[in-house]
Amino acid sequence: ELLALLRGSESASRLGSSLLWDSNEKSLWASEPFTYWESGQIFKYSIGSSLVSEVCLVGRERQARFGNKMIKFDFNGDGKNDLVVNSEHSSYAA
Repeated sequence: ELLALLRGSESASRLGSSLLWDSNEKSLWASEPFTYWESGQIFKYSIGSSLVSEVCLVGRERQARFGNKMIKFDFNGDGKNDLVVNSEHSSYAA
């Protein structure tokens, strides 16, 4: 049994605003959209005998709130789930 306290980068960063559990990878994806002038970032926590975190994706636009929402599904049809991330207030279009 593993119990851990996850701490955000800043006090009001809202770590965990969006959470995804990937049972294949045994990993937890957690967004932090209000960090670094609301540019946002996403952490991947790998679950094994210990909890290992890494910053995977970082938003590059201030106040865009990268990571506001996340979903995993097979976007490109290759049989693997892809991570799709929303940036709520981005001025860029995909």
